Amino acid sequence: YPCNSSDIYLCNGASDGIKTVIKLLMNNDPKKPSGIVS
Repeated sequence: YPCNSSDIYLCNGASDGIKTVIKLLMNNDPKKPSGIVS
């Protein structure tokens, strides 16, 4: 598959990366609350 350097996200370790992904998945809409199940 072709790659693009602008599609790569660097972070300070796995924990920071997971926190960022969770923040991206969560929304602030009280009518449609988000949830993460682990």
